[in-house]
Amino acid sequence: MKETPKPDLDPTSVAQAVAYADDWLAFRRRYLRIPGVQAAVWYDDALTLSTAHGYADVEREEPLTTSQLFRIASHSPRPSPRPRSCNWSSAACCAWTTPAVPS
Repeated sequence: MKETPKPDLDPTSVAQAVAYADDWLAFRRRYLRIPGVQAAVWYDDALTLSTAHGYADVEREEPLTTSQLFRIASHSPRPSPRPRSCNWSSAACCAWTTPAVPS
């Protein structure tokens, strides 16, 4: 099996793209009034971004951190016979959930 070639990206371009994505995520969270979001980017065998924005508990104004765990879940509709692209302006295609709390 032939290996897929990696895109030719320099570290500066990757750092700029990740910084932009982090700012965009923070803006979209506020704009869509989502209590909190976490994101991570793994590139070239390294964690390039680990970020959290918003609140883990809105009522207590407890900030969300990268050390808090989330359940992995999907709130997407059932797959249609025809593939659809993800529209990031809609939370329907993303997994927005509350932090997992140990029992």
